[in-house]
Parts: sequence; structure tokens; C-alpha cells
Amino acid sequence: MIDRTVLLADARALTSRLVEDLRERTERDEESRIAVRGTYDRAVSAGRTDKTYEEWREDLLAQVAAGWVLAGVFVRFCEDNGLVATPLLSGPGTALDRARDHRAEFFAANHRR
Repeated sequence: MIDRTVLLADARALTSRLVEDLRERTERDEESRIAVRGTYDRAVSAGRTDKTYEEWREDLLAQVAAGWVLAGVFVRFCEDNGLVATPLLSGPGTALDRARDHRAEFFAANHRR
């Protein structure tokens, strides 16, 4: 049985950590910084926002992080209920081990030098 209070607290904490990570990436990685700034500039030009860049970026990062968390919750629901053949994140029984094996196989097959 899912404890909604615990799930919500965990989701909020994970979302906050993801926002911090995304913020660091958009400040550190030039390609990410340019892409995010370009999206902001286009939004301003089109009249879709009157927020400062920093306010707008925080909203964007919160939406992206929430999307990641919700996608993870959805995938886990599907795994836990046997709705996907190959576990991607975890699941009941040995599903976590199978998900880890699947991940390792993916990276081994898609390793780029």
C-alpha cells in the first residue's frame, strides 16, 4: 500500500534536489545555458513572460524536475503492476536486479568513445 504522505514528502525532496542540479547545469554547461537563455529571450519577445530571467528559469527548472519525478512515479506504478515487460527502474521481487542489468546492457551496447 502506498503511503501518500511519505510519497509526497519524498517527491518534494527529490524535486528540490533536481532543481538544484538543473540550476547548476544551466550555470556550468555552456550549451545548456545558451539553450535556456534562448528560450527565455524568445518568450520575452513573444510577450509570453514579463518575469526576470532568474524567476523564469526557476519556474522552468521546477516544471522540468516535477516532470521527471512524475514520470518516475508513473513508470514505477506500471512496473509494480506488471504493465511493462522489462523493468526500467525497479519493481517487486527481483525487478530491481533486472532493471539494473537492463541498464548495464544498454550502456554497454551504447558506449561512445
